[in-house]
Amino acid sequence: MSLNEGVLLAGMELSKLTSSWGIYKGDVEKSDGEIVSVYLKPKLPPRFAFREFFVVFLSEFFNVSTPDPYLVYIPKDYVSGGRGEQFSERYCFAMEIKQYPDMSRNFSGEFFKSERIAEEFLRKNDVALMGIFDEVLFNQDRHHENILYDGENICLIDHENILSNKHVDKELGDNNWMWSIARNASELSFKRIERKVFELLKSQGYETFPSLAYGLLWSDLVTIYEKLEVGSKRGLKIDALTYCYRSRDILSLASRTCDSQKFNQIGFPL
Repeated sequence: MSLNEGVLLAGMELSKLTSSWGIYKGDVEKSDGEIVSVYLKPKLPPRFAFREFFVVFLSEFFNVSTPDPYLVYIPKDYVSGGRGEQFSERYCFAMEIKQYPDMSRNFSGEFFKSERIAEEFLRKNDVALMGIFDEVLFNQDRHHENILYDGENICLIDHENILSNKHVDKELGDNNWMWSIARNASELSFKRIERKVFELLKSQGYETFPSLAYGLLWSDLVTIYEKLEVGSKRGLKIDALTYCYRSRDILSLASRTCDSQKFNQIGFPL
């Protein structure tokens, strides 16, 4: 996946999208002169911003859809439109604008209660992949406002709150949005999505992903890390090791189904 770089132009304004740090909309001039509109997170702390970039690049390995990332430079003494907020000169995370809604707007919050809608969603081929993705990243913040879905296409956003090293051994378990949806749909759906997860775990070789991601963090994304001015690489190393640990063990998913010898379907001892 390629990274787009650019400079923020005048007129950035706070969007109506929900986020702890605020999501803004603005125009960016790319290095090739093209001007595009993007969503930006200029208030996001540097380490959290870096996690957003890491997840977007990692999603390519998982074949999970996320908006293309932008590394955007905010000029000195930049003043946003509307509220007149001032920002210092630095880089921030931004993403392309997808033209389909998040699930809260699409289904007015009834998605988790509707068996029919949940069944339709669970039939999508990439839903099981998304479940593995969130389990490995220990993403406790997956909900209907950060899943974009137009009835056909699925895209994931908002990943700054991942990889908490304080809970490296903790399982997402039933707090994972995917398992909750499956349970609410029907027992058959739950079993089907569980079976699909284990099929993917057996066939995709996720045990090789720790080294891939570690290389991604330490080489391919080091320039982004430096431009974001995250500071000490200690936090980066902690995030990398936390990811490697969870990816290698896939704790929650690996412990869901086991035989009498305490080995699960993919051969991991419990």
